[in-house]
Amino acid sequence: RLIPAASSMATRLLLLLPFLAVASLSSSSTIKPMIITPAAAQSEEPTTATSRTEEVKVRRLTDGTMLWTPSSSEKHNDDDDAPYPTMVWGVGAATTCVMYAPLFRDLAKKGVATACPTSANPQHLVKTVRFLSAEGISFPIALGGHSYGGNTAQVAASMLGEGEVVGIGNFPGGLCPLGVFGCNAHGVRVPFMAVSPSSDVNQIGVKENVFNFIQAPKIWVSMSAWVGHSDVMKGAVQGSIGELALLWFRWLLLQDTSSAEILWRSGQLNQYPNVIDVDIEFDNARRLLSEEEEEEEENNLAAFATNTTTTAATNSTSVMVMRRTMKLAAKAFLEQPRTQQRLSAAG
Repeated sequence: RLIPAASSMATRLLLLLPFLAVASLSSSSTIKPMIITPAAAQSEEPTTATSRTEEVKVRRLTDGTMLWTPSSSEKHNDDDDAPYPTMVWGVGAATTCVMYAPLFRDLAKKGVATACPTSANPQHLVKTVRFLSAEGISFPIALGGHSYGGNTAQVAASMLGEGEVVGIGNFPGGLCPLGVFGCNAHGVRVPFMAVSPSSDVNQIGVKENVFNFIQAPKIWVSMSAWVGHSDVMKGAVQGSIGELALLWFRWLLLQDTSSAEILWRSGQLNQYPNVIDVDIEFDNARRLLSEEEEEEEENNLAAFATNTTTTAATNSTSVMVMRRTMKLAAKAFLEQPRTQQRLSAAG
């Protein structure tokens, strides 16, 4: 199911001549998966590990998708830790997966895998999500993207069925008035986050044509004008778009409570460097928290946890996980003072 990746050339050659990398991959079946450590972070070259707790494994799947995963200090085979909580990433126009490697490494170090397909075409993203799920490589799965890939991630989410993905991150993207058919977001029913610089052309019409139409919990973040359109390529450094992307995917895919509180509680995101405006909407938060947990859900999740290495996750299980994740957000949202005041005034 998995074939190893070949990456012996310098990063600059990968960026200039990506077709050479693909050719080398298809012609080799004996090269071992790349092991990336902080010392080799900028070059993406294989290296001998000095601290396995900080390693990130990079390899190419049989469908051509590049996969960045957390490495284990005890497990060395590609499948040992699967399924991985995974974000499927849509690249921007005229970019390659390797250009986003700093972000993918930072996510992997915090427990989130990234699958980067060879194309950000919506149909290709849908195919990748279903391949990862069917092969038992990934669970749960979220979508993310940059620029053109942010658009197509929205389209892909509207094409997927319930439970196939648990949310979308747009860092930045959303040129709906100018481009991709279907990205008006009417079909998006999963949590959504959009982050972009205030000066970015991607802000044109996004609030009106994307954000306002999404019928799910959603967060809009505008950052300082000097934060660049391709800022996410720097990784999750302080004051960057990638820093907020890390919070988003840790909440979505790992059910991280601290990330949920930062994202959904009023005033928390506003304290981050370069953030100038935040809009948070969660219409059904109170109703969601009032619903009782079903005993069957507990049993299904427990059974899944004991059998994750061999069994592909079902969509119904994904829905259960998303429901729990949403409750973390709903609790944080309802605890914020502004929300409590608004609910009190409404009786």
